[in-house]
Amino acid sequence: MQDRLNILFLSSWYPCRNNPYNGNFVARHAVAVAKFANVYVLHACSEEDITTTEIIVSENRGVQTIQIYYPKIKNSIPIIGQIQKYFVLRRLYLDAFLDLRKKIGTINLIHTNIIFPIGSIANYLHKKFSIPFVITEHWTGYLPVNSEKLSLIDLKLSRKIVSKASFILPVSNDLRNSMQKLGIKGNYKVVPNVVDTDLFSLKEPAHSPFRFIHVSTLNDNHKNISGILRTIKALSRKRTDFYFLIVGDGDTQPHTKYAEQLDIPKDIIQIEGARPIDEIATYMRQSDAFILFSNYENLPCVISEALCIGLPVISSDVGGVNEMVDDSNGVLIVSKDEKTLCNKMSYMIDNYIKYDTLNIRKNAIEKYSYDEVGQQFINIYKDVLTPKQI
Repeated sequence: MQDRLNILFLSSWYPCRNNPYNGNFVARHAVAVAKFANVYVLHACSEEDITTTEIIVSENRGVQTIQIYYPKIKNSIPIIGQIQKYFVLRRLYLDAFLDLRKKIGTINLIHTNIIFPIGSIANYLHKKFSIPFVITEHWTGYLPVNSEKLSLIDLKLSRKIVSKASFILPVSNDLRNSMQKLGIKGNYKVVPNVVDTDLFSLKEPAHSPFRFIHVSTLNDNHKNISGILRTIKALSRKRTDFYFLIVGDGDTQPHTKYAEQLDIPKDIIQIEGARPIDEIATYMRQSDAFILFSNYENLPCVISEALCIGLPVISSDVGGVNEMVDDSNGVLIVSKDEKTLCNKMSYMIDNYIKYDTLNIRKNAIEKYSYDEVGQQFINIYKDVLTPKQI
């Protein structure tokens, strides 16, 4: 086996010019692998306002990314539109794949991210060129709270694609269990999301007033921002020695309006829109505890980032969160339980000193650093590519 493998990343979600935050966790996985292998990313993204295909090649932190921008496919019959899209994507990816292979030679393995829709392309390349592929899955659509929305076709395709992969790599045990309950059979290994532990470095000393932070997409059905706001209001009736920052890449206006309706004191709350990741890291370092009150989750990157900074976490016990948070680094509560959230926030203000921020960070780095996660992937690739003894 060659010393440094050539790994091709294909992803259903990946940052692009019209959505720079989409699948940023996949981009971080690519950077982690690039510490140990040559990593190339092919990603196709449709756009409304272009009429011809554009290809943009870039390189960042050892990852060469080939972005393919193509005109949005429109058809009044949805199923026909989906079929058209598949064949357009297959042609675009095949052409880009052949061009890349001509330049670099052997592509040892395809690392697929999020089964739909890119898994079909990965399986096509696997069959055509006999290149093994693995799949990392992040999607909350397989969780019980969402799985009833899966069509029979989606489920059948998921089962077929995963059965052809050398490994299926969900980011949490909870997601693995959920997928297996849906009859998606495969060779499973759990590999978590990754954190830039240099960027998400140790937090500042404790502040006065105490500073809470929440970072998310601000989707209320998912992240329960309205529940957080009601809890802030309830806590403000008991005490005002705290400050709460909400940051997200979703629409802030409904939440700002609701905070005004609740008459939350303006000097204890701030709601901000999308910010670059370096600013998010700065905000976290300037905070004292992280809050997540989601109705469902997978393995939230924001929690691993908070832990790498040394922040204790208060979170609803959903999805894979209990694989991240325990008594040593935070508090778990039942989702939607605003009364308990209020009590635990007050507890955190009064008992923050009980949490060892250095130890929280140390333990998180051992799980979520580029070196750790990248090495896990490399070990899996080598397992796939090493001839098996008969």
